[in-house]
Amino acid sequence: MKIYILFAIIFVLCLFEIEKICGKEEGGYPRYFSHPYKCQRWGENQYCQDVCKLHKGNYGYCYAGECYCEGLTEENKYFFDAYRKYCKNSLFD
Repeated sequence: MKIYILFAIIFVLCLFEIEKICGKEEGGYPRYFSHPYKCQRWGENQYCQDVCKLHKGNYGYCYAGECYCEGLTEENKYFFDAYRKYCKNSLFD
């Protein structure tokens, strides 16, 4: 039984290394003040493509009721990111 657990742990660690070596494909759900862009027409639509262009992504479509952008980098994920960085400090410590 212990040998199976050991092999399972090694397998999972190998999967993480493969993802790290091959590189994760950039993409994700763009945010507007930490809220997703909602869409109603699933699949390819002009609204999500415009949203992705706004966030400097390559291609956009509606998936699970939210716009998804391929080629979206982490630094372009949030709109009004400068606002978020300046207001990051808490009033209470």
